Amino acid sequence: MADRLARPSLRKERRWDFEFFHRHARATFGRIAADDPRNVFFDTVYRLCITPGGAMGGIDRKLVEVFYGSRPIDAVTEVVDRDGQASFLRERTVAEHGARLTYQRMDNGAVLVGLHPAGSEGFRQREQMIQLEWIRGSHALTGPGALERHWRAFVSYMECTSLEGEPTPGDRLRVWWLLFVRPTIVDGKHSTALCWRVTAMVVKFALTIGLSGFMLAIITGLVTTPTPPCPCH
Repeated sequence: MADRLARPSLRKERRWDFEFFHRHARATFGRIAADDPRNVFFDTVYRLCITPGGAMGGIDRKLVEVFYGSRPIDAVTEVVDRDGQASFLRERTVAEHGARLTYQRMDNGAVLVGLHPAGSEGFRQREQMIQLEWIRGSHALTGPGALERHWRAFVSYMECTSLEGEPTPGDRLRVWWLLFVRPTIVDGKHSTALCWRVTAMVVKFALTIGLSGFMLAIITGLVTTPTPPCPCH
């Protein structure tokens, strides 16, 4: 007990690690992006944003966001109805937003890493977010290894979901794997990873077929068991 009181709590250690990550995120991801040739194109078209504190003013100490910004892709003319007044035509710009990588620190110090797809009004993915990783060992955020892995997933997701993306087979495989093994948010609701849903179906099917076969074997055995001769003969 004395040793435990003498050292900082796990929650505080996680918080210190995240604060270190928060302070250095701009420089760290700047170096990672500079080493990725594909960022040159996406940064030119969408502009890469690295925002400790979040895109809404950079004031959230529990949030770091890395994302490609928005850009206009079209203009549409639509009829606007007004109550009791004549309708009028209005031209509206249609925009596309890039993919987003988010780091959200929870109250216990663990960090949820989320991956959000690129999209536009008429081109959206089924999922709103892939829960890329839960980081409980927050020291991983203070080194480049985990962040480089997250960046690769981020760029592959951008390639696969943006209108300007040209995904390689490796990008498609990486995104497919993430959608298979990671939980997602669909229609605002948490969705269990596809791999676990498939496993549950297989187990259920195996148990159902196995039990049916077992019962069939018992019934067959009872039907085919010869009747013993009567002792009176």
